[in-house]
Amino acid sequence: MKTKTWLLAGALLGLTLSLAPSCGSSGSACTSCNGCCDASGICQGGIQPNACGAAGNACMACFAGQVCSSIGTCVPNTAGTGGSNATGGGAATGGGTGTGGGVATGGGTGTGGGLATGGGTATGGGTATGGGTATGGGTATGGGTGTGGGSASTCNPAVPLIPSIDGSGGCVLRMVSPTACGQVNFATLGYVEFAWQTSGTFCEGPHHFAIGGNPPSTWGPPTYNGISYSLTSTNGSGAAFGTNGSAYAMTRNLGGLVQLKRADLAGITTDNGQYHVVVTDYYDVNNGGSRSNSITFTVAP
Repeated sequence: MKTKTWLLAGALLGLTLSLAPSCGSSGSACTSCNGCCDASGICQGGIQPNACGAAGNACMACFAGQVCSSIGTCVPNTAGTGGSNATGGGAATGGGTGTGGGVATGGGTGTGGGLATGGGTATGGGTATGGGTATGGGTATGGGTGTGGGSASTCNPAVPLIPSIDGSGGCVLRMVSPTACGQVNFATLGYVEFAWQTSGTFCEGPHHFAIGGNPPSTWGPPTYNGISYSLTSTNGSGAAFGTNGSAYAMTRNLGGLVQLKRADLAGITTDNGQYHVVVTDYYDVNNGGSRSNSITFTVAP
């Protein structure tokens, strides 16, 4: 796995890079396993944090703060947040509504100076991200509207800046996190996770993961405003990289995830607070290769 800032333009445009080593094979006991294969060659269910995986691939252990999803991938643990309502200055997460100065996340609504993220609406000086609307001096990002001295950055979660390309080889790449036009917060876990899936298709490695600043015209020479990583297969196991304590995992027929630290974005500039992330497979998109949709996001202070 190589870390090269100058690979950014190639990753975004689908330029061909070097071929990765092949994935290892699972034990014979796992040839018909729908879950994952542990170190002893025994088929596991594939939905446990310490044995997560699918399609007979090697089981992986999820990182701290993650759980194993029903499709055998490690995802952030959001348990305990789910649709609550808070009034009188309270806080609501997971689609809840906060009034009287409350805070609402996951599509909620914050009024009376509250903060709403994930498509919510904030009034009375609040801040809305992910397509929300902020009034009374608030700030709206992700396609929202800011009034009373606020600011708004254009972003439409239904229309990615870079559209996906499904190559002739059958590979399908889709970015699944973070939330399109949403805000990420490095302070929550100490890192932010970026993840993509292959929908069960085989996508030749290495996969090329890239984040660019704004405007996109700065991605190419002479500035190369972004970072890019060439990720070889880990068969789902976590692997550290870089000098900031970051980590990644990638399986060619499942997808991958990258956990970045705030320091990883330190050299990227943006004129409106927006960043853009995208993944490609090994092959040039002009030669049958595939590219994911991009996801546009902002970073919490």
